[in-house]
Amino acid sequence: MSLQLVDRLTQDLRISSIGRSIGHIKSLLTVLPNRPITSILLLIILIIQAPSLPSIWHLRIIKVAFIPRLIFWFKGKKNYMKDWKEGMNTFGGLDKLIMEHDRIAWFDDCDYRLHMSNSSYAKNSDCVEMDFCIQAFSPIFYSGVYVALGASHYNFFKEIPVASKYSIQVRFGGWDEKWIYLVTEYVMYPSKQNSKTKSKSKTKSKPLVNGNESAIEPIEAMKGGISSSSSIIPKSKVDEIKRSLIDRPRTDGGVVCCRSIRECCLKSGRITVPPRIGLWYSLHHQSKVEQDRAKSIILSKKKDDGFKFLKGGWKNEIDADTLGSDIGFENENNDWVKNGRDGMIQVYNGMSKF
Repeated sequence: MSLQLVDRLTQDLRISSIGRSIGHIKSLLTVLPNRPITSILLLIILIIQAPSLPSIWHLRIIKVAFIPRLIFWFKGKKNYMKDWKEGMNTFGGLDKLIMEHDRIAWFDDCDYRLHMSNSSYAKNSDCVEMDFCIQAFSPIFYSGVYVALGASHYNFFKEIPVASKYSIQVRFGGWDEKWIYLVTEYVMYPSKQNSKTKSKSKTKSKPLVNGNESAIEPIEAMKGGISSSSSIIPKSKVDEIKRSLIDRPRTDGGVVCCRSIRECCLKSGRITVPPRIGLWYSLHHQSKVEQDRAKSIILSKKKDDGFKFLKGGWKNEIDADTLGSDIGFENENNDWVKNGRDGMIQVYNGMSKF
């Protein structure tokens, strides 16, 4: 009998608490709309969070993917490829191909310190990197190939304050037999007044030693009476490398706030398409003969649209082992593809130490 009484009391308490909560909610719903200040606050919150509202990110991605597809359908394959190739030629080479989107560090992307949070860098670069890949590999995407994202590596140099305008710039960093390395830079362009102030402050700064201004401090400290037997903690080599990257001049006067390396690969179903094959198929070979050879496959009257070739049919070519391997090596004095590949090897060698 006592157990039944306890159950009844707890049930009554539960019902009464739920009833009170529902009553509070109802009272809020009836009071809030009648107050102008509430509507203003709700409007402010909506404006602040507008870029991160549900489906906004998806709409940006869909827009980047859909517009080229729409142009492709409207012009037809042959005319689209002709216009696309002429546009690519204006860049003057794969090492000069850059996709750029301008953005503003809005409140939804910033943390409590009112500068862009680290998580927002990846979110905002997705759209630009997809746009870059669609433009760079345009012919291959209409043959059932897609881009799969791998690892990402970030290096932060300078904060991007709230409401600041910045540019996201994506370019090729190199590739190997599987992975393509995209370099994404987040760049701010200071005003003329700030740049003059910056140039003046540089002339008054301390001399640099191996790119590190504070590297001379231990020497000055030793002159002050520290014995040679004292142990001095060495300056951070990582910080020195970062400083050298920050001080690297840009012809456009921009300041790199963050640089990331994105690894991605080309996929046809579950089969990986080597980057050299994707680049060759996308008419990036320097030889007109090789471009016409790839174009004959793209514009073939067969219904597969090059699907079988990219799925593995390229292995039946006579020069399958070297097909497209010389793309990016047109200039003997600019071995940027190999440098990027070697750089990624060093990244993973360094990470393996932990």
